[in-house]
Amino acid sequence: MLGCYDVVLQNWRPALNLGEDTVFTMPPRTIELTSLPGRWRDFLARPIGRESKWLPFGSWEVTPERMLSLTWSNGFSGVAAELGPHG
Repeated sequence: MLGCYDVVLQNWRPALNLGEDTVFTMPPRTIELTSLPGRWRDFLARPIGRESKWLPFGSWEVTPERMLSLTWSNGFSGVAAELGPHG
């Protein structure tokens, strides 16, 4: 899973009306999953190109359910996603 990926988001369901706080739900558009250790049992995920000024810290791990868990944070706010196979 190491490498670079484009992150494509669809609309949130249910719809979120967060106003100016919407920036805290938007991960970088292009990321690199690295083998560099994170803070806990996870690995470092880096933005490629322009850094996300709102969510500069990223990490990833494979869950026991074999899902890819991505987390982006600024230390106070953040967004997380679990990705798995489709079809």
